[in-house]
Amino acid sequence: MSDYWSMDVKVEIKPEPAEEVVVAAQPEVDWFVDVSQASGVLGRNATGTSWVFRGTYNNQQVAIKRVGIIDEFETKEEVFISSQLEHQNVVKLLHVEENNLFKFFMLELCAASLQGFFDQDYTGPMPTNVEVLCQLSRGLDYIHSKGFIYRKVKPQNILISSTTPVVMKWADFGLTKVTKISDSSTESSSSESLCWMSPEVLSNGDGTCADSKESDIFSAGCVYFYYLTRAHPFGKKSVVKKNVVEGNPISTERLANDHFAKTVISGMISKDPAQRITLAEVIAGLKPKPIPPAVVIPPTPRYVTAADITPISGLEEGVNSGTIRARVVSQPIVDLWKKNTGFNMKFFTVQLRDDTGTIKAKAFAENFQRFHELFQVDREYAIKKATLKIDPYGRKELSLVKATTVQRV
Repeated sequence: MSDYWSMDVKVEIKPEPAEEVVVAAQPEVDWFVDVSQASGVLGRNATGTSWVFRGTYNNQQVAIKRVGIIDEFETKEEVFISSQLEHQNVVKLLHVEENNLFKFFMLELCAASLQGFFDQDYTGPMPTNVEVLCQLSRGLDYIHSKGFIYRKVKPQNILISSTTPVVMKWADFGLTKVTKISDSSTESSSSESLCWMSPEVLSNGDGTCADSKESDIFSAGCVYFYYLTRAHPFGKKSVVKKNVVEGNPISTERLANDHFAKTVISGMISKDPAQRITLAEVIAGLKPKPIPPAVVIPPTPRYVTAADITPISGLEEGVNSGTIRARVVSQPIVDLWKKNTGFNMKFFTVQLRDDTGTIKAKAFAENFQRFHELFQVDREYAIKKATLKIDPYGRKELSLVKATTVQRV
């Protein structure tokens, strides 16, 4: 049975000097927090000093972050920072209460974190890829414009709203600090944060460094890359720290050179903080590049001479420059190639036959779109520049690639 921390119980509000009171107590505030393990817990930090529960505030469903008031300075600073931020891409602080043991931050309730999306715990709607990156960049730029450094950019701290349309939001300002030229971070990094830190933060042996807006931008670039590819730009977990410190992004080829975010992310994860692009440049650069006009490939002639024809039995492994003249003997079969979690590629296979034999032809991704509707059973086709491959079982497969042309004869 759920236990609730409700306003039916008297909550003592400690008076504070006027200049320190940022969020004023509201009269007749009605709120409760569900602290039951079964349904109320939304999350907690690694040390267990900060918990997030479901709750209500004035009949509104909210998330309630509970923090111990032992560290009076840190909790006051979090209230101060949260109360200064009012932006659609930043989780909104609605109210703060406290008793003798805890401070309670009442925040807008979101559907999930970006980490939950990666783990497929959340399968609901999302903005387009461009909008996800643009919204997060606008939110982080706003935080910086208010004089704060975020310091712990990672998927767990990025939330997905429960609104329509869905909006991406930055959350959890317990480690956010006011920008000061002389300010040094003394927070030791946790293992879950380490993967996203910049080289200047990781370069010290104890994981501490003077954080900056540039270090936030580096971390955001790593998260953006992971969002788009499900891979860290600096490799697997065992080598990420070494490669980050050395400025060696070994996985960037996972984004095509003409991808809308490739140049932007490369500028965000530069080893030298002074060489990293600003968030204003990130926002300006996160636009899909115009699609160039299609290159018109001359069709294979309807009639070809016998000398031009390569029989199926005479195909050699690799690209075949000759023309195959074959008939479709089966309906194309559509399937999904599941390379890894979150990465599915549509393809089709079709059986082709000429007087010398039968072979299976296959086309993936954009070539699926080019050829799938073209093939019809019992029709004959001239196929040029297809690639012959040998599968792991020694069977021959014909791959219809970008250079391939198909003409009905």
